[in-house]
Amino acid sequence: MSMEVHLTSKPIPVVAATQDAKSNQKPTHLPPFKIVSPSSVGTKGSSRGTISQSNQTPPLVSEKCKQSSVSGGRGERADIVGTNTEPVPSLNSASIATMASATENSETHQPEMLQSENDSESTSEGPPGDEVVQEAALETQITELWSSHERKNNALRRNRGELATLRNSLGERLFELKQLHARPGRSGRWAAFLRRENIPRATANRYVERWKVSIDPKPEKRLTESFTSPSNEEITQMVRKLKPKLNRRLTSPESVALFMIELAAALQPPKSAA
Repeated sequence: MSMEVHLTSKPIPVVAATQDAKSNQKPTHLPPFKIVSPSSVGTKGSSRGTISQSNQTPPLVSEKCKQSSVSGGRGERADIVGTNTEPVPSLNSASIATMASATENSETHQPEMLQSENDSESTSEGPPGDEVVQEAALETQITELWSSHERKNNALRRNRGELATLRNSLGERLFELKQLHARPGRSGRWAAFLRRENIPRATANRYVERWKVSIDPKPEKRLTESFTSPSNEEITQMVRKLKPKLNRRLTSPESVALFMIELAAALQPPKSAA
């Protein structure tokens, strides 16, 4: 026994009109709905009374009602009407503009990121620019300071000679003036002159004495007593003083023998000419 669904010429005029209206109308935000006619119920697996209309885009539908009735061994018609009750969100102009701006920003920042990576690689290979500038400045300053140091040092050497000559001339003039002022009846004009010229009296007297020694050197100190031979105790003390040092230096018998020979030769009195 098979159950078949028969379609007559009278069924669902409202649904057909709705289908024609929906096919002529352009969809805005809602996807088209799908109308499914009653399917076959039985064992043959063939459906002769199926009417379906859908677009290629699968719609998001919710079944509003689903009814089927079978009575008296006959297949009666059951309509399943699917309506879309939930609106599908669509991309508006603001969303599209946001996506476009995000894409442009990512493309814009990509060269900057590559440039920053290249800069970091170049920085890791060599010293930073600030260090290079600092090194150059320090080298320039050191070169200038060293040149100035050499000039000042040479000038100081020349100035030392000039200063010695100047001091000799000053001592000579002070010596002559003191000889004039130091005579009796001059009433201390030497001290008054030094006080008036802000010259320290001790410094002036030192220059005068230095000049006096240069023109009239003091006689050398000479020994007036005769040389005496040292005693045995003095010779023993001399040997004791030299022994620690000689022991550290003369470490072999050969070196000791050679030292004694050289010492005896050095202490021999000079031969008088015949």
